[in-house]
Amino acid sequence: MLDLGLARFFHDDEDALTKEHSGQAILGTADYLAPEQGRNSHDVDIRADIYSLGATFYFLLVGRAPFADGTLNQKLIWHQMKTPMAVRKLRPDVPEAMAMVISRMMAKDAAGRYQTPADVVAALAPWTQTVLRLPAPAELPPLRPTARAGRMGRNVGRSADSTVVNRASRTTALSAPPAAASAPLASIAAMLNLELPPAPPRVAAAASPALNVGPTGPAVPQTLLPQSGDDWSCLFDDDSDAGKPSTPSGGRRSGKRHGLYIRNHRWYIVGAIPALLLLIGGVWLIVALVSATPKPITAPSGQTLALPEKPRGPVNLRATANGAEAIELTWDDPNGPSIGFRIDQAADRYFTKNVVGTSLANGDARAYTFTRLASGAAYYYRMRALRESGESSVSNVAWAPVFYAQGFTPSGLVLNRGAVVIDKALRLTDAGPNEARSAFYQNSVDVRSFTTQFRFKISPSTADGFTFCIHGGEPTAVGVSAGGLGYQGIPNSMAVKFDLFSNDGEGPNSTGVYLNGDKPTNAGAIDLTPSGIDLHSGRTYDATIDYKDKKLTLTIVDVQDMTKRFSHTFDVDVPAAVHGSTAYVGFTGGTGGAGANQDILTWTWLSTDARQ
Repeated sequence: MLDLGLARFFHDDEDALTKEHSGQAILGTADYLAPEQGRNSHDVDIRADIYSLGATFYFLLVGRAPFADGTLNQKLIWHQMKTPMAVRKLRPDVPEAMAMVISRMMAKDAAGRYQTPADVVAALAPWTQTVLRLPAPAELPPLRPTARAGRMGRNVGRSADSTVVNRASRTTALSAPPAAASAPLASIAAMLNLELPPAPPRVAAAASPALNVGPTGPAVPQTLLPQSGDDWSCLFDDDSDAGKPSTPSGGRRSGKRHGLYIRNHRWYIVGAIPALLLLIGGVWLIVALVSATPKPITAPSGQTLALPEKPRGPVNLRATANGAEAIELTWDDPNGPSIGFRIDQAADRYFTKNVVGTSLANGDARAYTFTRLASGAAYYYRMRALRESGESSVSNVAWAPVFYAQGFTPSGLVLNRGAVVIDKALRLTDAGPNEARSAFYQNSVDVRSFTTQFRFKISPSTADGFTFCIHGGEPTAVGVSAGGLGYQGIPNSMAVKFDLFSNDGEGPNSTGVYLNGDKPTNAGAIDLTPSGIDLHSGRTYDATIDYKDKKLTLTIVDVQDMTKRFSHTFDVDVPAAVHGSTAYVGFTGGTGGAGANQDILTWTWLSTDARQ
């Protein structure tokens, strides 16, 4: 029952019967465990039971579990990442539609499964409408009898309410339903400290040994019934019962016992349907009983399967915004190989809000893009690798704010010396000569730790360039030189430049960090060309500046071809440069003898200390 999660009725913080308090042990049989049950037993629901039922149905039809050959760790991983061998490949006589039912029950994503047991029953209905004959003895191969089977046979034979086989008449008596709860349900109820409802009134056994099934006869559940000529007397015969009194139905026990026989594949396939429906009924009954008479549940003791120490996980997880609704993740996996990866996305750094898990089946992947994200919101990510030896330890946490989709409004910025907002884009320069302009956010912000992202485009792209600037003065600040990118001469400041023109040998396609209004054409520039980034191309680029602990990391990505990427980390103390923990943030731009339209299309700022 624990395998199917039926002992889990309450969704509280301590409800984790399939997980030890250490978080390193799994309780249950890995052959039938739903993917989400193997990851975190707190978050599963009835759909995990539907997966386990599907795995059980798989076993009933093909005689083996979906992943029968692996180790415990491999099975847990394969249930999450791997598709089992197709039922019809192992049993071609299984109807294709039935195989599709199993596939849907065992979908990796719970949303792709049948959502309730009723949906499963409805899907299986086409195979429960026809009454099929039982196979003849000649069709039945012998199975090796066991001591348990023998005891079961003797018990069945001695029960006054049992179905009794008569070798002479080859007919079967209809047994009366039990007067109380069946033994399995009664034992389950006792184990879980439940109160079973009163049993229905006892129905007398059929007077005739022959079962009458006809249009006016009693309603019979959809099942398999023996037909005239079928010999089932071989099922439970034992020399030890010879000479015992005959049963109330008139049949007698014959001599030798044999094992149960199964040969006819058609009987095997259809016989699995009632077994599965009984399992589904058990799910419903126990859930209904607990809902009706809730009591404190004492979890039965079970064997725990301890997992070994986790292998090392991915490293250098990085998050980069890609427009107004997407974030791209990249990572390294030096501790591989991996079967796949599991990525967690959350709305907070502690992964307590809006946590969503995503599984990647490609163990060679080193990047993944999340789409349809909320404009302007920040998202946090962590990940684990799935290896042959088990799930790895967690990576570092990476995060990024999605670009603000609405663009700019003049009311939010202080525009200086001709900078304008056109169609919600900030135009720093408009291709005229000798322009030095700036635009700063109207309020000062916390600059002790931050991430800012902006999308820009330069066309035509002749000269001279622009900067992202932080300074401790006023939002009306503008540099004194157009050739200095509109930044040169702004005191108490720090700037990251995007330089189009080589004024002093710095190169015509460069970046760098400059302080205190220093001329941004001086030494210290870094050439962007080897990375594939070309500021003269007229293409659209995304820039991310991440600052923490005196480390400033600049990342530039080509929006149309994200394989073209530049990233570099600078050592800089921003609060010391601007003489304070708060400052004004924005952009400066300049042109010389030649010009350029330098447009900032979107911009997002997040102060990670103050959460602004």
